[in-house]
Amino acid sequence: MTSVLGTLEVANELDELSRIYTFLDDLAARHGLDDHIRRHLSLIVEELFSNTVSYGYPEAVADTIKTELTKEGDRLILTLEDHATSFDTGTAPVLDMTEMSAEDMSVGGLGLFLVHQVSEEVSHSRKDGTNTTRVVLRLGSNGSDQN
Repeated sequence: MTSVLGTLEVANELDELSRIYTFLDDLAARHGLDDHIRRHLSLIVEELFSNTVSYGYPEAVADTIKTELTKEGDRLILTLEDHATSFDTGTAPVLDMTEMSAEDMSVGGLGLFLVHQVSEEVSHSRKDGTNTTRVVLRLGSNGSDQN
């Protein structure tokens, strides 16, 4: 059974990241999710939201980005929807950490790599000008992440 834990829509501005953190922290507290999950949610939303705002709107067009958190059995699903330039967040970058420094990594490099490392699944789709990124975390019996 799928249950929507909460939905938040914010402007596509980096200043809005703090509102998303508060939203996710409140949901995590309300639904008994542990600190491990909270940290992973914060990392994921910081990377995906920041990249979308910083690189997906080259014309600085005003828009909104929707964040939704749902639970399906033992899976927690974070979904972000936007109208930015399409960028496939569903494909994990392959990084050879011995060959490059963090400064050398491109957009979606280290951050997107980390998102994939802490998640069970990351997928991206685009339909009618809307990007949807879906990130799945597996919950343990105590509400903790199993990754």
